[in-house]
Amino acid sequence: MNKITYGVKQLIMINSGTVEYLRLNLSLPLHLNAENNIGKTSTVNTLQFLYIDSMKDMALPTSEADSCNFYFRDEYSYLIFECVSQTGTYCVILNRPAESRTHFNRYVIRKSFEETTFIKNDAPMDWSDVAEKLSEQSVEYSKVKKNDWWRVLSGLTEKNKKQNLPALFILPVKDDESYGRFKIIYRYLLSMSNIKLDAFKDILLSCAVASGEKRKIDFAEKDYKTRFAKCRSLQQQQDYYRTNEIQIVKLQQHDKDVKKFQKSLPAIYAELKWNYDIHYKDLNASIPKKQAKLEILKVEISKLTEEHNDIITQQGASNANLRNVQKNILEFEKLEQNQELYLIRERYQTYNELELHSEKTNEEYFILNENLKDIKKLDKLYLENSIGRIKKDIDTCKKIINNDDLLYTWLLSQGFENKDLSILSAFFNKDILTTKMLDIDIKDKDKLLNRLKHLTKNVKNDLFADDAISMPIKTHDFSELTDRDNAKRSLKNLEFSLKDETRKLKLYSQEKENIEKCIALENYKLKLKEMLKLYDHFDELKIKQPEFKNEEKELMEKVLDLNNKLKKNESESENLDEEYRELCDDLSESEGGLSELIGNFNRLDENIQQHFPNILYHNVKFNKEEVSLHYVIDELLNCNQKVESLAGDLSEIQMHKSQILKKVNLFYDNENDWSRFIEENSDIMQAGKRVEKEWQTFFALAKNDFKILVQCVDSINFLLRSINKSFGQQRISNLQEIKVNIDRNEVYEKFREFTVDSDDLFVDTSKRNLYTGWLQDILSKYNDLRAEDMFHIQIEIANPNNLGENKNIISFDNESEGTNYTIKALLLSQLLKEQFKFGLGQENIVFHYYLDEIGQLDEENLSNIISQNIERNLIPITAAPRPVFEPLCHPECRLVTLREHKETKLTYIDDDRTFSAKINVK
Repeated sequence: MNKITYGVKQLIMINSGTVEYLRLNLSLPLHLNAENNIGKTSTVNTLQFLYIDSMKDMALPTSEADSCNFYFRDEYSYLIFECVSQTGTYCVILNRPAESRTHFNRYVIRKSFEETTFIKNDAPMDWSDVAEKLSEQSVEYSKVKKNDWWRVLSGLTEKNKKQNLPALFILPVKDDESYGRFKIIYRYLLSMSNIKLDAFKDILLSCAVASGEKRKIDFAEKDYKTRFAKCRSLQQQQDYYRTNEIQIVKLQQHDKDVKKFQKSLPAIYAELKWNYDIHYKDLNASIPKKQAKLEILKVEISKLTEEHNDIITQQGASNANLRNVQKNILEFEKLEQNQELYLIRERYQTYNELELHSEKTNEEYFILNENLKDIKKLDKLYLENSIGRIKKDIDTCKKIINNDDLLYTWLLSQGFENKDLSILSAFFNKDILTTKMLDIDIKDKDKLLNRLKHLTKNVKNDLFADDAISMPIKTHDFSELTDRDNAKRSLKNLEFSLKDETRKLKLYSQEKENIEKCIALENYKLKLKEMLKLYDHFDELKIKQPEFKNEEKELMEKVLDLNNKLKKNESESENLDEEYRELCDDLSESEGGLSELIGNFNRLDENIQQHFPNILYHNVKFNKEEVSLHYVIDELLNCNQKVESLAGDLSEIQMHKSQILKKVNLFYDNENDWSRFIEENSDIMQAGKRVEKEWQTFFALAKNDFKILVQCVDSINFLLRSINKSFGQQRISNLQEIKVNIDRNEVYEKFREFTVDSDDLFVDTSKRNLYTGWLQDILSKYNDLRAEDMFHIQIEIANPNNLGENKNIISFDNESEGTNYTIKALLLSQLLKEQFKFGLGQENIVFHYYLDEIGQLDEENLSNIISQNIERNLIPITAAPRPVFEPLCHPECRLVTLREHKETKLTYIDDDRTFSAKINVK
């Protein structure tokens, strides 16, 4: 972009939207880096306030009032666009008056933006202060009305001068119509994600069709449906009568036959009523007698049933007793064959012997188990140490008892007491005091005795003391060593303890063996317990065997007797049941016959009252011949069927009349309409002339209107040819070739054929029928028909790898997000470029647009789209949650990072993360 360009160069937001103050340089492509919901989209959407005159035509996410309150929070809110044109630099200022809450004012000043003009002491000024500031600087401002704004943008010099309007020369449109087309395209270009196929059709029509031309036919406006219905009705009446004349005559004759049969109905009914009364009376009298007999049979059957149940109960009890007795006999026989029980009885002749053996086993198990409990409490190492200590103490005691030549014995003979020896034990080992005198070399006995006496004297009160020291000492009881009798007693106790500890140690070593023995004893003890029960039970059964045998015989005889009684009872019951069933069938037949008789007669009454309420039955003559009940029922049934058939025939006749009248568009089904239909179509020639005249009038109207819609579709095709020509000169990444085609549907083809055929098209009956059928379908489907309904948009792409051999037809709405978005961006930018044809040929004018959701595009597509649009003077503003440089394909792209203040939640520019791409991209 080395050439001089004109357009918006700066966007300034003051106290607007989510920002307190924001200034964006738009002279070069811009990339906004910000997290979601920070304000990227709302910031870029402000461009609509520059290019679009009315908020109702803007693509904003909220209502006009809410959007106005969002961007203009109060009278201190401003949207400012600094624009450069061929005549200089201007500022477009948008501000909301203090007295208004729903609209804003636009001002234009011929001056670059200066912050001090709008902000004083770090706070924005209201418009009156800004206007005063501009006056001090000798800068004039113009307030521009909404309806004049497109002229200010385009700079139509003659009219601008005449109306004293500023001229920005940044939008090359020539009139309201071209500006309206620009707004539609630009609005969608700022929000491409909202564009669906219907919206794109609308854009194409807005660009291709002049605003004064009709884009739809309102069928209600010229009463199409009523006109067509009238023509169709006349045609149907004539065609139907001509085709179905024979059937219509037959229908009229059938109507006469049905009405004739209707007259004979009273006599038939009277004869059936007379027979009905006779059979009704007989059946009413016989049914109670049969019911009384049934009650008697019920009582007899009930008695037999009770007897039957009683026999079954006795039989069940006897069988249960018999099974129990036989079980005891069988159990005794099994016990006799039990080898284990036989061996026990051989060994222990009486029950008491076996019981005594069991008790001994229990005692043995108890003792062994108790020993095992004691063993679990033992500690082997402790037992071994204890035995060692006991043996040592035994040796000591034996020495005391057996040796008189020990040191402590000699000391006792020299006048020492036990207490003295205890004191000396604090200073000497017991082994020293118990050493034999022969093993001690005493050089001076007197000197030794004096020293020991002196020592014991100083330690009488458990305290060692002399001139230099005094300290407590621990003495030991030495009386045990000095008392031989006590030593003998101790020896006896120690020997007993040694024996007990030795026994325990032996038990410990046999623990595993004793556990196994204990388990075996426990199992044997349980087995003996079981054998005791069997032993006792066997003796009990043996004693009762004769009694069981007799009881078995008696019970078998009793069961046989009960079986005979049961058979007899069942035979009697079957006879009574047969008699009961026959009587029930007879009663049921009588009741059924009566019910059927009454039902058929009542049904006949209801049918006659329903279908023929005006028939008279008084003084009717008929044949009084009495017939059987079944014959009466059959005749009533037949008569019912005839009445229903008669009613059905009448209804069917009326329905056929109604259907015929509806088919020929006479929507009433009375006799007058039927007569009028016959009368109007009897003269075929006159009816044909009347129909042809009505069709000619309707077709002339339709032909003119349909031609307008055909021309609309053709205009779009012309526009798409121009777009495809431009696409043929470019390549976009994986979309080697793009072509937008118009697929005209059957409705268009029919309309085109309708408009180009000769005026005598409808003289031909086959053609007339073809087109009238088609028109009927159109009028039933649509209340109005738009040009959009006559075509589809097809996008044809070729992949580079296919070298153009294989074409893919894709849907505008259902393709992958990347492909869909790429095509939308290319189509809209191309359509916007087409608008320059309406301008003044100013090729240096640039437009800024928001390329939203770039994350859906791969980097190569994004790069190509942006580079080509820059060549067309379409400057992108992109946005993403992360920085993007390489795909933007412009060395001077500027990246601006937006942040949200943690406390105020307002958006601001992070200067540390704002820089030019050329600094970072090689």
